[in-house]
Amino acid sequence: MVVIPEGKEYTYALRFEFETTNNEAEYEALLAGLHIAKEMEIRELIIFVDSQLVANQVKGIFEARKPAIKQYLEKMMDLLSGFPSYSTEHIKREQNKKADALGKLASMTFSKLVKEVLVEVIQNKSITEKGVADIAKEEGDNWMTPIREYLRSGALPDDPQKARKLHIKAPLYTR
Repeated sequence: MVVIPEGKEYTYALRFEFETTNNEAEYEALLAGLHIAKEMEIRELIIFVDSQLVANQVKGIFEARKPAIKQYLEKMMDLLSGFPSYSTEHIKREQNKKADALGKLASMTFSKLVKEVLVEVIQNKSITEKGVADIAKEEGDNWMTPIREYLRSGALPDDPQKARKLHIKAPLYTR
């Protein structure tokens, strides 16, 4: 739901045609809301989120650990960089009855929905869209060297703690 300063509400519901976790659904909804706010040329944004984890990840207080959530957070921060001013607020689920009702509406058949509620069916996760990355080739060893060597040959550092970290981190760099 988008509410402009004059008090006008734009009610919007999403219906996912893919498997998703609660946090992924929260990020999908946030991304959709950011796209709407961008199209409406909104300059100052207050984001209300009923997931304390997601609110704190967006604020930078908590770190995203799961690869998919990291991708969502990166995409979210990229979109937020286009807004001159924004803040994120956590609201308790019981205080967010309108959003809860919209979630239920989105799962109903379209014929039961009133015309005032816009429902968008999303076929694929937002993070599955491919982007273009700038690639810089560096000479010599850098932070990527141990990861590359581990992925190519399974070579681990002698330090057990560094080896453990590399063993955990390296799979994040494969496709």
